[in-house]
Amino acid sequence: DYEPLEDPSQPPVTLPSPTQVIEWCVGDCFDLATVLVSLLLGVGYDAYVVYGKAPDWIRARNQSQCLCPFLSDEEKSKLETDLKDCRSSNKENERGQQG
Repeated sequence: DYEPLEDPSQPPVTLPSPTQVIEWCVGDCFDLATVLVSLLLGVGYDAYVVYGKAPDWIRARNQSQCLCPFLSDEEKSKLETDLKDCRSSNKENERGQQG
């Protein structure tokens, strides 16, 4: 379960350990981020919990349509096909809503 911060504009004074958050089965955004980063570090990713505001040049770097460089050629091909199908479906839906 999610537990909102007392003051959403301020980070918490202390953070419980990821183990404690899992035992409680509840946490705020910092607690859950700490659990996620702990899991990512455990499987070998370079992960961090970050707090603050990113500058515009960071926020504008939308890479949601970029293919993951670690995919095999077969996986990339399938993903590209799926993306094309999704885009054409979205265009058809937009045309249907306009008409």
